[in-house]
Amino acid sequence: MMKQMKYVIGGALILGIAAGVWLGDLFKGVGAGNGVGIGQSGWSGPGTNESGPAVDLGVSAETAAGAAPVTLRVVIKDRSYCLRSGDSETPIDLEALVAMVQSATGDDDGIKLRIYKTETARVSAEMQLRDLLKNADVAESSIFTSQEIAE
Repeated sequence: MMKQMKYVIGGALILGIAAGVWLGDLFKGVGAGNGVGIGQSGWSGPGTNESGPAVDLGVSAETAAGAAPVTLRVVIKDRSYCLRSGDSETPIDLEALVAMVQSATGDDDGIKLRIYKTETARVSAEMQLRDLLKNADVAESSIFTSQEIAE
């Protein structure tokens, strides 16, 4: 009788853990994360205003206050790069992007660059970007690559 109770409790524990993992994957998008860069990011530093919507920061390496950007978001489309700011995307060449990442201060987690890829993104484009960032002494830990497909 006691042996059967151990099996029942062990089985219930395993099923509970499996259900937790499954629910965690199911509700992956819920929370205050940055998503894929569409809409509000929840960030309230330079480039936002009191009413909430983000102000377009453009592709300048400096904000209106003269400070370096905190975190940059880039979308890789085929073999080209677009800097995402709010709802807009601006094409940017690789050297300018690397220079902007070097001057970025990073968010609370130390992330300076968030990389998003479309379905047409080439692996070679991401590798070229990562190689140039490595050569520019940008730490790998300051780069985040989203696993979700950008639109």
